[in-house]
Amino acid sequence: MNSESQASYTAFEGYRRIARGALASVALAIKRAMARDPAHAVLIFDDTAGRPIDIDVRGSEEEVLARFGTEKPGLIRELLEVLVREGMLVKINEDLYFHSAALDDLRGKIVDHIRETGGLDAQGFKNLTGLSRKFSIPLLEYFDKIKVTLRIGDKRILRGQG
Repeated sequence: MNSESQASYTAFEGYRRIARGALASVALAIKRAMARDPAHAVLIFDDTAGRPIDIDVRGSEEEVLARFGTEKPGLIRELLEVLVREGMLVKINEDLYFHSAALDDLRGKIVDHIRETGGLDAQGFKNLTGLSRKFSIPLLEYFDKIKVTLRIGDKRILRGQG
């Protein structure tokens, strides 16, 4: 009766509960919490046994899902590619996808900011968006790639201004 699919797990970051449910989703939450701050203590409990357990969350999110989930990584990748083809998602790099509407909004913010200030560097982008460097740099490179911005040194200007 206590099969892996029915088992429940709870993860805590310090005193704060960060996830509860199937092992795969809890493992992903732990991986993301550790990526935000590797020094934080993260604990996971087997709700049935009431004991802490150790799990390996090394590798990509796809590898973690493969290790703990019932979903196949190839299926997840296929679903992402379908959403890209349908225009709902935009692939920034191998491991990073964004909703197309969110990128359109971000593009508008960037264009407005550069028009007002004359340029945008990585720190300015972080301040403008509130995103961490993990997302800021790939997004800045994406806007360079699609020819919205042009990188000159550490600064971005609008394409055609240079």
